[in-house]
Amino acid sequence: MLDPAVEPFGAYRPGRPDPAQAVLIAARRERVRTRYLAGASVKKVASAEGISFETARDDLHKLGVRMRPRGKQRKYGPDEQRPCARCGAPTIAPASELARGRKRFYCDSCPRALRRREQDDLIVSLYVDEARTQHYIAERLGVSDSIVHRALRRLGLPTDAHRRGPRELQCEQCCKTLSTYDDHARFCSRECWGAWRWKHGEAIGLVGRWGGRSRQVWLGRWEGRKYGALGGRPVASVSEAQRAEIEELAAKGWGRRAIANRLLLSERAVRNVLSS
Repeated sequence: MLDPAVEPFGAYRPGRPDPAQAVLIAARRERVRTRYLAGASVKKVASAEGISFETARDDLHKLGVRMRPRGKQRKYGPDEQRPCARCGAPTIAPASELARGRKRFYCDSCPRALRRREQDDLIVSLYVDEARTQHYIAERLGVSDSIVHRALRRLGLPTDAHRRGPRELQCEQCCKTLSTYDDHARFCSRECWGAWRWKHGEAIGLVGRWGGRSRQVWLGRWEGRKYGALGGRPVASVSEAQRAEIEELAAKGWGRRAIANRLLLSERAVRNVLSS
């Protein structure tokens, strides 16, 4: 049995760093902090010290060093005043656009700037309000994904908003609300998709396989919906003089057809006048 008064492990205790090792760790952390504050990245600091990226990052956290944002940091100067490429009026050229190599700038009154503002408004509406992805917006506008990405950065919007989760979708057939990640989704199920196709006549390509009665029913419904929106015959307008003459001829015993042929009106217009 060991004597409690005797130190079994000497000055070293399990679970605690060796004093000599602790001195080396403190010196390494100081070098890591010095290199990082001098402008080196965490990856370069770890490579110079021969340690892993996680170890270098943990050393900085334990020393209370405020970490810089990851990625390439752009250092833009102040905005400059440039002449409009179309009308020559002075306009403000953002420093971020100058850093990207843009050479032409337009004032707010030029048509090109107006079109650009309209495009930016549509991008904001689709990206923020409808939670659409950048790829969907690019397809909708007929531009590349990089143009939409640069527009979002120019407008100060986060370009990783697609990671916030699904968007709300309202089914066009049953008006049911659900969450989806699909930008092109319009229906909640295949049943609603099929019902909507039949209702709006998108299944017309299958008509050749039907019988006569089916073609009569469905084509009648689809064509009636299309041509019924055009409206019926125009309402006949009868002047006061024609109305007086109709009543006078009717008092003399003339029929509706004879009165209509005499005044070049329809029998229905004559009947409406006589029944009012």
